[in-house]
Amino acid sequence: QFAPYVYNSSTYSHSGSNCIRFYVYTTSGDSTQYLILPEVDSATYPINTMQLSFWLRGNSTSSTYRSDVIVGVMTNPTVESSFIPYDTILSAGTAYNYHEINFDRYSGPQGRITMMFPKPTASSSYEYGYLDDVKLDLIPACPPITSHSVVATAGAARLTWEAGIEYSGYTVNYALDSVG
Repeated sequence: QFAPYVYNSSTYSHSGSNCIRFYVYTTSGDSTQYLILPEVDSATYPINTMQLSFWLRGNSTSSTYRSDVIVGVMTNPTVESSFIPYDTILSAGTAYNYHEINFDRYSGPQGRITMMFPKPTASSSYEYGYLDDVKLDLIPACPPITSHSVVATAGAARLTWEAGIEYSGYTVNYALDSVG
């Protein structure tokens, strides 16, 4: 069984010159690959307080090349059947896309956060892609916003943003700036 490995290439990296490359090319035998993250002290940092973020891209735009990743928890890193799926990222194409997975809804047993690259479903298919800037962290208390904009007119301003995940409320601070 092959495993994902560090690939030295600034062409295929999102940042720097190294990334993780996975390549699953056969439907025969056990060809599923796993990237098992280091163990975290689950008594101090339970999995449902963790957030995984990463950049993912495929190797080709061809429909026979997939770069799907199933993120989950492996309770025993030496037993493949101990993998518990949590979320699936379907990715195609050769541009890097950012993914963020919060484990706030996870209620299963503790273990190691793991990324699985499943074996292809057809003999002409491949799982082939690149991961970069993989980060495991605590879910932030105040998550960052994206795609924000401000439209100001005389006496008014309109603020818009995307939260990424549903939250119950925001506090917006502002100050008047006198130009004179």
